[in-house]
Amino acid sequence: SYGYSYDILGHLIEVKSGKKLESYLHDHILKPLGMCDTSFQVPCSKRLSVLYRYTKSRLWGSDGRRFRLVRVDPKRGAQSRWAKCLVPSAGGGLSSLEGGLLSTMDDYAKFLLAVTSGGQHSGVRILSEKSAEMMMSDLSSLLGSRVPSSARPYDDAGLGLSGIGELQRRGAPSWGGWFDGVPGVRQWGGAASCAFKFDPNKGQPILVMVMTQALPQDDGTTITTLLKDVREVIHAEK
Repeated sequence: SYGYSYDILGHLIEVKSGKKLESYLHDHILKPLGMCDTSFQVPCSKRLSVLYRYTKSRLWGSDGRRFRLVRVDPKRGAQSRWAKCLVPSAGGGLSSLEGGLLSTMDDYAKFLLAVTSGGQHSGVRILSEKSAEMMMSDLSSLLGSRVPSSARPYDDAGLGLSGIGELQRRGAPSWGGWFDGVPGVRQWGGAASCAFKFDPNKGQPILVMVMTQALPQDDGTTITTLLKDVREVIHAEK
């Protein structure tokens, strides 16, 4: 569940490095990987994209009954609500130790590819191989055999937690749209139906991502089906 762990981790980074977390992330992760569109704020020089949301909610412009692709911001013929705001918030934080980063699908992919590829991407290393291996490992298993069920996602013994999200163990569930029962898959989902799944796939790794901005929340069927389809294509090419 959400808690203060990332606040503590962010503060430890600041104490150890002598830098603000924002500066440390920029110098050691964002700039080296070329994540030019990831920041705690949107500079005035950046062009703001048009935001659409696939929704049936009246709150976001649909009729409460049917899913429609609704233009959220800016409204046609109007200026973006963020045009005069230097610090639009993401994740509920403003230059926070625990959240608040604004990013894009391309930038997020660069970070995930670095972590899942042993700590480097496109010749740039941001993590040692040992650190990357630790982030990918089943960290909840380190609690030992007496691990409480609350330390496992959904209180399921077939699920663990890695440094990038849930990890499907042997005996992983396949209920609902989110889980497919395949051991080794790491995955995480966020609001508005944004998610990723990484499958080592027996030496032919697969990373799939969706950022659909769809509300109500997708149950995971979309990205699970996408991963399944990519697996089938790879296996068909052997």
